[in-house]
Amino acid sequence: MFIDALIRSYNKRELLGARKEQWLCYMNAGGCSNICNLIEAMLAQFDYRRKFLRCYVILESDKLAPNHINPKNIKLEQFLTEQRVPYHIWEKRMMENYMPDDAMPNGPWKKAYIFLSEEQKDYYNLAHGFERDEKFLPREDNIYNRDSLLPEQGDFYSDLADENYGILHKGVEMKQFKEDFPKLFSDVTKVYYETLQQRTAHQNNPNELKETLDEIIKLL
Repeated sequence: MFIDALIRSYNKRELLGARKEQWLCYMNAGGCSNICNLIEAMLAQFDYRRKFLRCYVILESDKLAPNHINPKNIKLEQFLTEQRVPYHIWEKRMMENYMPDDAMPNGPWKKAYIFLSEEQKDYYNLAHGFERDEKFLPREDNIYNRDSLLPEQGDFYSDLADENYGILHKGVEMKQFKEDFPKLFSDVTKVYYETLQQRTAHQNNPNELKETLDEIIKLL
C-alpha cells in the first residue's frame, strides 16, 4: 500500500500503467534473511542470465538512530551488488515512518507523538515503541526508566518529556499493526504529494521517494 500511495501521490503514470497490466508486481521476501534465497530462485528461472531479471529490492534500514549502523544489511548489500540487482535502503527506520502526521490515528498516543522532532519520528519504532536493553527486560518496574533504553536511543530521545515517554514507550495502539497500519496510506485526503514531501524535507535526500520510483521506472 505504501508504494501504491507513492505512485499515486507522485503521479507516476508509467508505474500506474505497469501495475494495471501486472508488469509491476510486489513480492514480500519476509525480511533480510530470505531476500538472497528469493533472488537466487528468480535467477534460476532464467538459467542465471541476469539480463532477463527485472528486480528492484527495497530494504528497511531498521536503524535505531541516525548514526546507528544495522549489521543485518551489510552482507545483503554485498550480495545484491555482486548479483547486479539494484536496491534502495529507506533513510527512515521503516516504511511506516514515512506516514504523515495528519494520517496518524488520533488519541493520547498521537498527542505525545507530535512532540517528537521530525528526525526522532524517523527512527521511532511505531509498532513496538522504544527498544529496551535485555538486562532490563525481566523488570517491569523499569518500563518507564530511561536507563532501560538501548544506548543508541538513550541520547537520541533524551529531551523527550517523561509524560510523553510513558505514552510512547509501547508504540502505537493498534492490535494488528502490520495489517492495519499500512492501510492509513490509502487515505488520499491525508497522504499525498505535499504531506509526503513534508515528511522527507529534513532528510539527507528530501527527494528520496520520487527518486526511488524513478529507479523502478528504469527497469520497465
